[in-house]
Amino acid sequence: MAKKVRVSSPHSGNVVKKGVPQQKEETYEFVPTEFDERTYIKKEITGTKVTLIFALTSLIVGFAAGCLHTLTDSAIWGVVVVVVVFAGMTQFLKLIGIDTTKIKAGS
Repeated sequence: MAKKVRVSSPHSGNVVKKGVPQQKEETYEFVPTEFDERTYIKKEITGTKVTLIFALTSLIVGFAAGCLHTLTDSAIWGVVVVVVVFAGMTQFLKLIGIDTTKIKAGS
């Protein structure tokens, strides 16, 4: 009688290759960092306020610069107004109570 030989398919998943050491599964445990939700929300609200203030100021200054250009036929006065107003924006933000040290450019 013929001896039964079991042939494993390489796709069956239970093939053990000779000479290749078995790798132990690495265990990874996710440890979340400390997250202060209150600070995060305050920072986001401050960023939104600053964005809205800059947008509103841009509209007003743009209108004023356009009026100056129309009245004087010179664009230089509009540019001067824009530069002066936006150079003083950090002082204006401090005046209305927004801490400018925590604001990052591009955030």
